[in-house]
This record gives sequence, structure tokens and C-alpha cells, in this order.
Amino acid sequence: MKNTFGFLNIIKPPGMTSHDLVDEARKIFKVRRIGHGGTLDPGASGILPLAIGKATRLFEYLEEAKKTYRGEITFGAVTSTQDAQGNLIEKKDASQVTQERIEALLPQFMGEVEQIPPQVSAIRHQGKRSYEWERAGVVVPLTPRKVRIDRIVFREFFPGVFPKAILDVWSGPGMYMRALARDLGEALGSGAHLSFLVRLESTPFGLSEAHTIEEVRKKATEGGLESILVGGEKALPHIPKVSISEQQKLLLLRGSRLPMESPLVGKPLVQLYDEEEDLVALGRIEGSKKPYFFQPVKIFD
Repeated sequence: MKNTFGFLNIIKPPGMTSHDLVDEARKIFKVRRIGHGGTLDPGASGILPLAIGKATRLFEYLEEAKKTYRGEITFGAVTSTQDAQGNLIEKKDASQVTQERIEALLPQFMGEVEQIPPQVSAIRHQGKRSYEWERAGVVVPLTPRKVRIDRIVFREFFPGVFPKAILDVWSGPGMYMRALARDLGEALGSGAHLSFLVRLESTPFGLSEAHTIEEVRKKATEGGLESILVGGEKALPHIPKVSISEQQKLLLLRGSRLPMESPLVGKPLVQLYDEEEDLVALGRIEGSKKPYFFQPVKIFD
């Protein structure tokens, strides 16, 4: 599938790493150039957008990805990875934790807050990932980072010696749900870990239109892989679309200046599509008077 191009809205199952899913997609699409947006921990599930082929060149133009998570936090049990995949390192009765106490603390975790990433994470320190240092038995200092949490909704509470809370969280990029669970447990004095996580959304990709790996394999056997890919127009709704003729496309691909009469002059970026609705280029329409000219940033030939 040499000319395969687009984004795949896929659900990563628990137990598979983000890289594992990329490898599976490479086998199915028979395309080497595949990337993913927003790593999910091996134990987590949910939306993991994949860019197929030359769509990897569009990742940087996706809107600032807003993430939506549903997470289960278990109080009274602390693990080495701050999720259910790690070793249990502390355990105590947390029956004093109540829904009311948790809800009273949630406002302090919303807005722009500082968050220390988990030790087992992909954050780089001196050229190596934090999880690589952790595997070598070295604890590295990770500095707090500013992250944004827009909203937290308390969904359900299960009391007991090790009570559980289910939260829905809307955030910007770079926020760790494991760190939120850790910090909430520390604030309550009980300790906690993230016992389950599913990512419901990574804009503009949502769960309702996502595909499982089994569905993608089935599409491959039916010859319908192209039908499940999301093109640039839908993946980049914030960048206006401009249609061009075949003659204009040839002019652009030959390296000639492409004159354009468009009300979109001065926009940061526009997408150019040919008569077959294929993305041709990304760029700007420039000029102080007509005729304006298209200045390409990236050309997809």
C-alpha cells in the first residue's frame, strides 16, 4: 500500500505497548512510516491515533490535543509504577477516605498545575528515558512540569479498606493520570495508584468512531483499509481547505509559483486538495494585492 495516507483512529488494548500497536499496523498496512500521537501506558487502553505514510508529516499540525480519560484510583495501595502494572510497595487501611473528602480536594488539581512525572515514564533525563533509568535501579530527579487540567467529574465511589474512585478527566497534553492518582493519594494521606485507565478522546479522535485492531485486520482481508483512514480535512478541521484544479496541481508540483484568488490570504495555513480530494500541499496564501500566491510549507506528491 505504497500511497496509503491518513490517520487511523484505533483503540489500544491493555497489555500492549504503543510501539507494539505501531508494529502491528506496519504489518497490516505494509507501510514502514507509521507514527503514534500521545503514548499510552501498557496497562491502559483507549484512543491512540496513528499516522500512516506521509500523514506522519501532519502530526505537528494537529490541534493541541485535548485528552479525555476515565480512570479508576485505588486508595491505600502504592505501587512502584503508580499503576496496577507495578510492584506493591505500600499497603494500609484507607477506609477513612470518603467521596466527600476526595471531592473537596479536586479543585486544587484543576487549572494550570505543576505535576512531577512518574519515574516510570518516557521523560528524558541526560539522553535516556526515565523508565530506562528506573530499570537500571537509578532514581533520577524529575522536575515539575506545568500541565493543564480543564475539568474533573466524579463518577462513582466504592468504599472499603481499599476504596476506589472513578473520575473523568479533561486535560491538555503532557498530563499523567498516574501522577494525578499519586498526588491525590498523598493529599489524603492514604497513598493511591491508578488501577485502570481508558482514554476516551484525543482530539479530534473519539471513541465512538475508533476501531479495534481486530476490525482493522478484517478490513485488510476485505481490501477496505483506505475506508477507515481519516484524511487531512477531517483531522485538521482548524486549517481551511482550498480546492485546486489539475492544472494548478501540476504547476505547483513543477515548482512554479501558484497564483490564487482567495479570501484566505493571511491565514496561518491552508490545505490544498486536488480534484480527487487528495491532499496536495500545506502552506500559506501570501501577498498584499491580487493575484495572491501560494507559498508551500509541505508538499505531498
